[in-house]
Amino acid sequence: MINELNIYDQGFPQYIPRKYMNNWIEVGLSNDFYFKFFLTYWDKNYLGGYLSRNAYHTLFCGPTLTNQSSLQYGLNHNILQFTPNDCINNWVQIGFENAQYLNFYLTFASENDIGGFLLQKSIKKLDFSIVHYQEFFEEYENQFHPMLINNNIQLSKEEKTRRIQVINDVYTILLARLLKRGLASKEGGRIAKHTELPNAAIDDIQYLSNKLLQLYKEFFNGFYDQSNFHRFHECYELFSNGEIRGTKYPGHGQPDSSDEFLFSEFAIQAIELNIDMEIWCELLKIFVKSQEIFIQVYRPKGIEVPTLEDYTFSNFQYFKQVSQNEKERLRKKYDKMSFYELIHAYSRNLLKAQSP
Repeated sequence: MINELNIYDQGFPQYIPRKYMNNWIEVGLSNDFYFKFFLTYWDKNYLGGYLSRNAYHTLFCGPTLTNQSSLQYGLNHNILQFTPNDCINNWVQIGFENAQYLNFYLTFASENDIGGFLLQKSIKKLDFSIVHYQEFFEEYENQFHPMLINNNIQLSKEEKTRRIQVINDVYTILLARLLKRGLASKEGGRIAKHTELPNAAIDDIQYLSNKLLQLYKEFFNGFYDQSNFHRFHECYELFSNGEIRGTKYPGHGQPDSSDEFLFSEFAIQAIELNIDMEIWCELLKIFVKSQEIFIQVYRPKGIEVPTLEDYTFSNFQYFKQVSQNEKERLRKKYDKMSFYELIHAYSRNLLKAQSP
């Protein structure tokens, strides 16, 4: 059993485990406000690492942090604006969206990030959930990517053979369904009819449903408990928004292609075949909602009318990421949708993904 990560609250551990270094974590200030921080250094006084440009609204740089005449660089006006060189190797003050401020020793600035050091005494909490979400998607690939299954020592030879065969068969069907649905959406927003779409074998979908739900429950305590279901919501939101990307290999922790739409396609196929309908109906809301985020953040660069095949992890840019307020708006929008409303929303998302 893989347990969810603890949150260090009101104080810091004597050391931070190596697996949390060179990874995104969440740093908590007062009033339960969190921001994401790429952690590269830790000692008893400082945390070192990077913030993305869209994590904050303003940066104050001048002779004193509290001097009202100090220069202010508002990144909400130009998210690509570089921080001037005279701020480098100096203490600056960062302003967040809810009037929270933080002292930061700035050592680096680029188009997408700023780097430097935080004082530990200014931090209330550390949350390492993002690393847990990365581990979830890594295990997801270990169990369900045909090229990685043979290296999974937890599976028997017989199970590996069966799983690879089932996944390849189901993937072929789901991809065909996605492409047909995508083509239909380009015909004036038409919704593909159920009879137009191929169906996978019911035994294959039941087998994969069992394995997928087992993995979900393993990583997300209280997976079927609505009070804890928000962790699964958050995981897929962060994934689609490029917020759990890692550095182990290109595309680590990111959607790597239009296969992002296949999460929804599998859920729809399971529902149509009456397999674990209640839970897949709930999951479908998450998957279709996450499509909206994915389409915005990973929209191909320099292509006026993209195809679904043009969506890859290499399209990611920080300034395209959606805000927390937008995530909450999307939750409210999709949580009240019926199955058929989600099908229509899915088709609209596909049309949007392939439109100028």
